[in-house]
Amino acid sequence: MSVIPENKNTAGSLLPAESTRDPLPFQILKRIYGYSSFRPGQLPLIEAVLSGRDTLGILPTGGGKSICYQVPAIAFGRCTLVISPLIALMEDQTRALSARGISAAALTSALSSDDFDRILRQFREGRLTLLFVSPERLLTPRFQQAAADVSIPFIAVDEAHCISEWGDDFRPAYRRIPEFVSHLPARPVLAAFTASASPGVRRDICGNLGLANPFFLSTGFDRPNLYFSVHPCENRIETLLSLLPRYRDQCGMVYCLTRKTAEHLCTRLRHEGFPALCYHGGMRTDLRSLAQKKWLSGECSLMIATSAFGMGIDKPDVRFVIHYSMPADLSAYYQEAGRAGRDGRRSDCILLVNDRDLATHTYFIRSMQSQSARIYAEEKLTAMRIYTAGSTCLRRQLLRYFGEEAPAFCGNCSVCLRMHHASAVNRRRMSPELLKRLRSIRADLAAKHCVPKHKIFPDTVLSAMTEECPETLSALLLLEGASPVSCIKYGADFLKEIRAWNLSHPIR
Repeated sequence: MSVIPENKNTAGSLLPAESTRDPLPFQILKRIYGYSSFRPGQLPLIEAVLSGRDTLGILPTGGGKSICYQVPAIAFGRCTLVISPLIALMEDQTRALSARGISAAALTSALSSDDFDRILRQFREGRLTLLFVSPERLLTPRFQQAAADVSIPFIAVDEAHCISEWGDDFRPAYRRIPEFVSHLPARPVLAAFTASASPGVRRDICGNLGLANPFFLSTGFDRPNLYFSVHPCENRIETLLSLLPRYRDQCGMVYCLTRKTAEHLCTRLRHEGFPALCYHGGMRTDLRSLAQKKWLSGECSLMIATSAFGMGIDKPDVRFVIHYSMPADLSAYYQEAGRAGRDGRRSDCILLVNDRDLATHTYFIRSMQSQSARIYAEEKLTAMRIYTAGSTCLRRQLLRYFGEEAPAFCGNCSVCLRMHHASAVNRRRMSPELLKRLRSIRADLAAKHCVPKHKIFPDTVLSAMTEECPETLSALLLLEGASPVSCIKYGADFLKEIRAWNLSHPIR
């Protein structure tokens, strides 16, 4: 490992003058952040950057990604650029660093002309330790001209999954980072960090950023304190209203797919006596900022939001994240659900599933112009559909999606707890009575539509229904021998009967 450069900037004034046997990263961690040890994965990533090696770090939400680039930035002693996708994220980090005595600033569109000029002047004069910028800002002539006069030792790319068109927050400007780097007087060390990236997205990050023989480290995606649950429901609002009282006065989030749904749901919850806030990209900036401030401060504990809310939010005591609608893929779901329980305490991640979600996502996917994008989106939706079917351990499915192996039984998800209890009662669900009811429904449908009974569903599928008790169309489609046409055309009556059976014969 090469020698860590002497610090001549902010960190130097905060570190002790006397010699110490602790390496510089530990000195910075102790004196500036007040911690005596790094979290898993942080130190190897920091050491790789300080040795001059390009780096890709995958750390789960709450794993401390910011430390991995802030400590090297302080150690380098010259201005590090941090490329970040959100104004709120940049402003939060700038405030936190300034409170610790670190000279940091963010160039955002919210700045006045005078403030923008002041920060750019500080950047040119070498008076900043970290400068946060959006990827869109990099290639503006004014910023390029300023950067050409500055010796930049290190560029950190935060939320690096945004560089991949297969990611969930694709930002085309991220693809032009190498173009910006090519115009600098000397190539800096490049490091990319993200919380959720499948193997394909990781390859995209390395290729599109041009990382040279990067040091790669993933600390693992498992969050043992998170309880995962799939909750099939016909009436989502009623289901949500039945769930929320158990979290009274606890901090949580409810994610919606659309702005309209978020607004409608927030209004309904307020009417029902829940002090909810709303956050989505269509709101005025000042109203979004106010909602975020109230939620972060604990003034209001319930946030109803679209995916526009949450990236980079550092709130450790989120006890529940409920998805009111099913996301289109597991990566987006896991990143949003992972905002719960960052303090390590038990927290719930609940996904409400309705058959209409699958139909909605399928409709939008089929309208895509690009065949490759359509195929990839279908693959992601299939993984999401299998997850919502609830037939195998939810945690295992999530971890395997990100390329990690996991035991078949985690003991802390709705599927494992259900299977554990089902085993204890000797699979009581396999009931001749339920099979008799399903056969009666099949006979009625066959008579109504003038088709043979086996054209509705064969006996093997009815037996599978009796054994597996699917509650959603997604789960029904997974049964061996179940025709998609029959499931879509006739499945509703069978699912209704099975749901009623499950309610009257609970095993949870």
